[in-house]
Amino acid sequence: MLVKTEAIVLNFIKYKESSIIAKIYTSELGIQSYIVNGVRSKNKSKIALFQPLTILDLIVYKKLNANLNRISEIHCSQPYKSLPYDLKKTTIALMIAEVLIKTLKEEEANKDLFFFLHKSLIILDSLESDYENFHIHFLFQLSSFHGIFPSSAKDIITSTAIILTKEEEAKINLFIGSDFFEPVKISNAVRQRLLEILLLFFNKHIENFGELKSVKILREVLH
Repeated sequence: MLVKTEAIVLNFIKYKESSIIAKIYTSELGIQSYIVNGVRSKNKSKIALFQPLTILDLIVYKKLNANLNRISEIHCSQPYKSLPYDLKKTTIALMIAEVLIKTLKEEEANKDLFFFLHKSLIILDSLESDYENFHIHFLFQLSSFHGIFPSSAKDIITSTAIILTKEEEAKINLFIGSDFFEPVKISNAVRQRLLEILLLFFNKHIENFGELKSVKILREVLH
């Protein structure tokens, strides 16, 4: 069976000499893994289509109970203008991709979640300034799709038993009530602290969330 779907690449691993296995989140089929032959051979331009968070239009084969499927047609539907070339944005995107790998578990369509991810990535690519807190906004908004969106900083305190300063509590409440286009002015130290708090919050609510390897790099880049 052939299925046409929008998709967002999460990551890929090398397979044999010239192939990859790509993990992709699709609007129609949820999380899927695809084997793609020959993309690491002479024509290496195709590998660019499988960089994390690339937005694609796909026509894919879908076999019942198959762990690996194949792609019939592939097209980059939303080429990024700045995200691959801006170090800060690229680092934020890598963290987002790692979070998605840890939180997107189901092989079921969730079009509302897909639309949110698609919209968020387009916004990140388009922002010209004040995007250093994008990942903080993103984590708050993503939490709503997992049924854990905090109504206030007090919810975070209750679930994590963490002690917040008055400034941290105030900033968290500002983030809860704002979106990507409403910059929250914070220092780098507070930004790092809020990320630490949010990741602890996710760890408390999402099974096997664990640590993010990208956080260390993100801290160094957003200094």
